[in-house]
Amino acid sequence: MAQSPRWNLNIFATAGFVTVALDPQGSTGYGKEFTDAIRNQWGGRPYNSLMMSLEQLLETHTYIGRNRITVLGASYGGYMVNWINGHTDTSTLVIHSEKDYRLVVSEGLSTFTALRRQNVPAKFLYFPDENHWALKPANPLCWHHEVLLWISKWTKNDETVESDALIKNIGAKLHVQKDIFD
Repeated sequence: MAQSPRWNLNIFATAGFVTVALDPQGSTGYGKEFTDAIRNQWGGRPYNSLMMSLEQLLETHTYIGRNRITVLGASYGGYMVNWINGHTDTSTLVIHSEKDYRLVVSEGLSTFTALRRQNVPAKFLYFPDENHWALKPANPLCWHHEVLLWISKWTKNDETVESDALIKNIGAKLHVQKDIFD
């Protein structure tokens, strides 16, 4: 996985989380046959692939808490998070930017609204000055701060005390224009 300001997996690991980047059936990089395997099955086959990979991961690494798993995704990954939510109704942090012309902001707001109407805990983080990626220097810091707070809130245990301090330290240094609805 290429590094970017948004998907720096080391930040999640540094905050004390086991961090895994799964590559489901249909993703690019393994040839046309692998990618074409999800034709007309954009959600179902990748979902099954992700769940099989997760089960294998949990069986192999028994120190991972089954009841404290989170999933992150953006763009198509966000679509897959919605698909997973259709099977689990888990708490969801929806992040969207006003200038994202691939996925208009109304899609993020619709997801947030649908979750709240179903009494699923949800929060909406809005970047009015960003596009498909949060790239302005302070925005990735804000993005990671809010994501880490959300993960900590919903996966809390005694071992998250140190990561909470790290997350609060990151947050104390942020002065970013953002709007949060919860």
